[in-house]
Amino acid sequence: VPAVLRYTRDVVFIENEEIVRMTTDSMEFFTVDEEPIEKQATHIDWDVNAAEKGGYEHFMLKEMYEQPKAITDTFSPRIKNGQIEIEELGMSNEEIRRIRKIMVVACGSAAHVGHTSKYIFEGLSRIQVDVDLASEFRYRDPILDDGTLVIVISQSGETADTLAALRESKKRGARVLGIVNVVGSSIAREADNVMYTWAGPEIAVATTKAYSSQLIALYLLAMKFAHARGTLDDAGLKEMLEDLQKLPEQVELLLNNKNKIQKFANRYLAAKDVFFIGRGIDYAISMEGSLKLKEISYIHSEAYAAGELKHGTISLIEEGTLVAAVLTLILCVAGVFGILIGVGVSAVGFYAYKHNEEKVDNFLRSHGVKVKTPTAGFETMSVEDLMRTKESIEDLIAEKEQQEQSVTVEADAAVAAE
Repeated sequence: VPAVLRYTRDVVFIENEEIVRMTTDSMEFFTVDEEPIEKQATHIDWDVNAAEKGGYEHFMLKEMYEQPKAITDTFSPRIKNGQIEIEELGMSNEEIRRIRKIMVVACGSAAHVGHTSKYIFEGLSRIQVDVDLASEFRYRDPILDDGTLVIVISQSGETADTLAALRESKKRGARVLGIVNVVGSSIAREADNVMYTWAGPEIAVATTKAYSSQLIALYLLAMKFAHARGTLDDAGLKEMLEDLQKLPEQVELLLNNKNKIQKFANRYLAAKDVFFIGRGIDYAISMEGSLKLKEISYIHSEAYAAGELKHGTISLIEEGTLVAAVLTLILCVAGVFGILIGVGVSAVGFYAYKHNEEKVDNFLRSHGVKVKTPTAGFETMSVEDLMRTKESIEDLIAEKEQQEQSVTVEADAAVAAE
């Protein structure tokens, strides 16, 4: 579609086994049996300039800087009067409550969005979520029924394996929701319902803004499902929406940190092997980080759940190997720090953008870790500081768990007394 935007905004999409006869002033459409059919044109609202580099060195750099707008354009039309309204979803709250299982099917970066969404959906809405690579989906005889919602994710809406998975799902009687970026694409036309990400044309092969927009779309979906099912109350929804609306500004602040990020990258430019590790949702994000490094730098990279690094892979880590740990979950910090120490790091690059508890911030600061906002850069601390920080966080977590147990015991005692 981007290739023709400078010439026309009206596009007619041809399905499989359809024929078109074109002259200078007319178009006629037929089936393969030469039966005439009617086709409607789709109007494309994309900005022509969005398909140009606009002064940037290359499309990927431009699209990275377009992420704040893409994120805003994906969520803002769907937040109305403090509620999430996804009109194109075509599902009532009662239909949402009848869903017993979600299967997310995608390829590449979109599959990594799916892995992230598993943690989001299960944590918020308490619906079981399975994630499948589209290229494997139809070969494993998946179990689908009318209580299953299949979500297929594709930037282009034309990914062959994902399209095949969509058709297999529909053949087995499952409802299919497509999350795509390209209006009128094959997945958009064939899915039962479609949710557009509104990221605008993405020209670069390595996805950036489409990936971010897909994450936002899945977050909105999970929040709506959770609210409809009663696992997220009005106060919780309000808080999450407020956080979501701050995200574009936070992304912009991070993008403006270009010089400090470049300095950090230069420090490890000679790395021949890079391992990304994380726990929970951080592991899902690590998979995308690893793929991006491979795609654009041709450096060998792998992503592992943090606890799996020691099961065989540790034998590949030697002097000069870079281990990048993604740490956004406070309760996982101590464990991941322990793993970093175990692989023999001499120093760690540490970047923090937000912590949920001021008390944890204070602990980190008191042990030499500079916790900063996205306007800050990367800090490096020695392994000795890392050890002390790990021990302090372990003590904090133990103290917090003890407090929670004490509250639970007191609550049980109060119930028993009544």
